[in-house]
Order: sequence, then C-alpha cells, then structure tokens
Amino acid sequence: LVAMKHPDGMAALLSGNAALHLTSNPYIYMERENENLHELTEVSDVWTREESFIVGVAAEQLYKEEPRLYQALCSAIEEAIGYVNENTEETAKLTSEYDGNSLEDEVRYLKEGIYTVETKGIFDLAVFMAENKFIDKAPEAYSDLVFDNVSGD
Repeated sequence: LVAMKHPDGMAALLSGNAALHLTSNPYIYMERENENLHELTEVSDVWTREESFIVGVAAEQLYKEEPRLYQALCSAIEEAIGYVNENTEETAKLTSEYDGNSLEDEVRYLKEGIYTVETKGIFDLAVFMAENKFIDKAPEAYSDLVFDNVSGD
C-alpha cells in the first residue's frame, strides 16, 4: 500500500507499476472509461458520497494568534466553494486548463462532486483510525477535531 498523488497513482496503474488504485474525482471517471481497467467495487461501497474526502487543516497557532488571517482564509474557501457550485461551467473553463481535461468532461466531473464547508463523517473516520492504530487515540467528540466555526460530524 503506497500513498501517492492521484495523477501519479493513475499513471502507476496504467503503466503496470500498480495493480490497484483507489482514487477520486476526476481520476475515477477517467479510469472507468479505460476498457483495460476493471473496477473491483464501486468506490462508494467503501467511501460513501456523503463523507468528506478533503478537509482544510490549520494549525492551532494560526487560529489563536492570527484570527483575522484564519477567518480570511475560511471566508475565501467558502466563497470559492460557492463559486464552484453556482458557476460550474465557468469553473470548468478554469480547471480544465489546469488539469488537461476537455471542457465537457470537466463540467461532468465537477457536477459529480459535492462541494461544501460542512464536514461529513470525520469523527467516525478518526475513531476508525484509532481502533486500527493509524492514530494514537480516538477523539471523544467532534469538537476535539475542529475549531468552533466548523460544522458537521
């Protein structure tokens, strides 16, 4: 088991240097379109669509010592997520240039995602990680994982 960036994982799979690859949008869609690859199980069978896949992380020092900077970052992320949700085609024009997908594919990939500032399932994931010795101790509550302005579970 090797953790790597999604594009590198896809490249390793396509070159035969990896036998399996667990990935996310847009790479999951690209891999599904490749007739030489076979999906063992639907990724949502092991990672549900409702669970957060990517979360922002900030140091407690930043949160306490630079509250204006922390809030500006949170506000910018919220604004960007709102833009993606409200302007999918415009977002796709920007992101397709970055990642090399066609505009049509990029719009489809973006529409498959859920973009929100609210977390989903991170507490359960942390408990699972502790039970399986990935981290030393399980949090006692969701509030042990997040700052006061973060909502979710």
